[in-house]
Amino acid sequence: MNYSKKFLATILPVILLSFTSCKKDNEEETATPQTPSTDECSLSANAIVLDGTQAAIIKSNCFSPFAGTYYSEHMSDTSSTSPKGVVMVFNGAAPAVGDYTVTPNASSIAAGQVFVEYYNTATSWHGTAGTIKVTDSGSSKVYTFCKISCTDGSTAKVVSVRATCN
Repeated sequence: MNYSKKFLATILPVILLSFTSCKKDNEEETATPQTPSTDECSLSANAIVLDGTQAAIIKSNCFSPFAGTYYSEHMSDTSSTSPKGVVMVFNGAAPAVGDYTVTPNASSIAAGQVFVEYYNTATSWHGTAGTIKVTDSGSSKVYTFCKISCTDGSTAKVVSVRATCN
């Protein structure tokens, strides 16, 4: 009998530990996975996000310098030594509400398309594919896009934007 008491005293903690460790493993397996942040794709303020780094838009210009072409330019730095920004070029007048397909060719922008360019002092990167959403907010146009890949032919940038023009 003495052996059976020693056996129970030894085996009982081992059994209890194995049940609690199994339960803990199961809890970890069924835990809700963490959702990655989507801040870059759901900006609430006007900003440019370049390769994950966000900068506020400090100046916006929307204009039609040539008949049949509409520009929407948004800058995060307006200094003469290091200007940085995004320009979107649409066919026609100010774009209507809707989705516009990014085209990499600025010389032939069809209806429903937009040419996108991120630029800094040294170079510019042109959007290769993606979609830009245009919405109205009162009399203003709001332009949004998320993680559009842009290239200068040898390097790539990933750009997201929320921008407003009056």
